[in-house]
Amino acid sequence: MSFEYTVYGDVKFELSYSDEELRDIIMGYIEAKQDEGSFTYLKLCRFLIDKASQDSHLQGAKQGVYYESPQLKPAQYTRVSKILWSFILSGKVFVDFYSNEYVSHSSNDTSFGIIQESKQ
Repeated sequence: MSFEYTVYGDVKFELSYSDEELRDIIMGYIEAKQDEGSFTYLKLCRFLIDKASQDSHLQGAKQGVYYESPQLKPAQYTRVSKILWSFILSGKVFVDFYSNEYVSHSSNDTSFGIIQESKQ
């Protein structure tokens, strides 16, 4: 018999994706946001948590349990940051310092613009 329940409060997880898999997932997310032209760090991380949960790559998450506020462990946020820096250095994204009134931000969030490929 399986019980379903909710865990309230912050619970921290690790992603079991390899660095290459995580890089590909983040690039796919960025490509999906191409038309919007930007994304935020926290929304990207939320996407990664949701995807990892669906793919059974959220280490420590239990089947049949809903986590109200899942978070990543600090080392996982660092992994995501390093991948984003590699995308910045390769000219795929940039840090957008402009405070856009149409984009909701949380504290400790960062906006990234997506560099649009010119179509010639």
